Amino acid sequence: MRERVNNKILALYYRESTREQALNGYNLEDQRKKIEYYAEINKIPGTIMHFKEAGASASSLNRPEMQKLINLIKLKKIGIIIIHNLDRLTRRIKDLIYLLDLFEKYHVELIAVTENIDTATATGRFFIYMISLIAQWEEDTISERSRRGVLESAKEGNYSIGGKTPYGFERKNKKLIVNEEQKFVLQSIFKTIADGETSVYALELARKLDAERKWGKNEIVSLIKNQIYNGKFFIGEETFYIDEKIIDDELFSKANDMINYHSHGKRYNYLFRGLVSCRKCGKLMSLESSVTKSVQLYYVCRNCQIRINEKKLKVLLLADLGNHLPEIKNETVIDDVKKKMNRVQKAQQKLLGNAGVVVNTDDYVDELQKLNEQIVKYARDISDLRKDSNRTIQIYMSTLTDHEIVQLIKKYIVNIFICELNEIEIQYR
Repeated sequence: MRERVNNKILALYYRESTREQALNGYNLEDQRKKIEYYAEINKIPGTIMHFKEAGASASSLNRPEMQKLINLIKLKKIGIIIIHNLDRLTRRIKDLIYLLDLFEKYHVELIAVTENIDTATATGRFFIYMISLIAQWEEDTISERSRRGVLESAKEGNYSIGGKTPYGFERKNKKLIVNEEQKFVLQSIFKTIADGETSVYALELARKLDAERKWGKNEIVSLIKNQIYNGKFFIGEETFYIDEKIIDDELFSKANDMINYHSHGKRYNYLFRGLVSCRKCGKLMSLESSVTKSVQLYYVCRNCQIRINEKKLKVLLLADLGNHLPEIKNETVIDDVKKKMNRVQKAQQKLLGNAGVVVNTDDYVDELQKLNEQIVKYARDISDLRKDSNRTIQIYMSTLTDHEIVQLIKKYIVNIFICELNEIEIQYR
């Protein structure tokens, strides 16, 4: 057993959650009295400091008093910690291992009054591990039973999710019953978004239609995406259905398409935003994205299951657009490419001049290499143009920046239709 010292803090830690107090009578006052009495009759040395944790779960160490205690341990201020019983400290075995390692490192002794355990001994540390494993098993078992009960209730047609009842419904006998007044508000919001209005406009409408409710500024998007209004709710990976939909499938899909369209448009620069439609159904295509090694942008029609990558669309579009442009003189294109090459060369010279103040060598080399590759490409394009005037349009199209492509589209194109098998039709002005 370690030698106990008087010049450190004797930490009395006691914790309760509301649920535990109701079930087990683990109130803070009872815990405090018992551990104070234990410290007194056993003449435990140290300057007493109380760590009172009210309404805090043991599922995490991210609790105010626990963090305060851990910080004092790391400052080598704590000598002994007394708790009522082990699960006042934690219910998770990984957290317990962390704490025991911490106590060992900073020579802190832990005493659990009810279990009569003292980590100053090897036997005490062994029993703490065993008791904690059993406590975690019990907690996991209770959680599993609770989840099973929720699933069984949902399968019987009940809305078994706890918390606040979704707007538009009332909860009666575990069922969701539609509130007709709120149903009208929700349908108005969905129709407004589906018609292309912004969420800000829809929020103002909602505040007018239901002035008594306090509407959050980001609430419209959450409502539109909530599938409970389309008759579904989820528990884990399982889907359940309620008796009545407030929003039908078509309106729900259209409103969500518009929300996704606006939100993706803000996040990424879609070259053909607002111009791409589905040839089969005629609807404007939604914007989607995915990120793996790089961002991939897509135009999607969910109704017809048609999807095209923007990079592929760009290639097809430029090939078709090149055949519809007015005649471009060879020398005009050469001059244009020369100007672009000069701009890149100036950027390269500027970068080389900053070599002495480089912070990240890898980034610097990558940027220099990109500029050099652009210069080589432009030089090759100029050479090809001088050799073969028949390739003027093709080379011109390949040198366009995204901004220049957008300007051409606005000038010459009305709409872009995506057909099945990723073929395109372009409606020109």
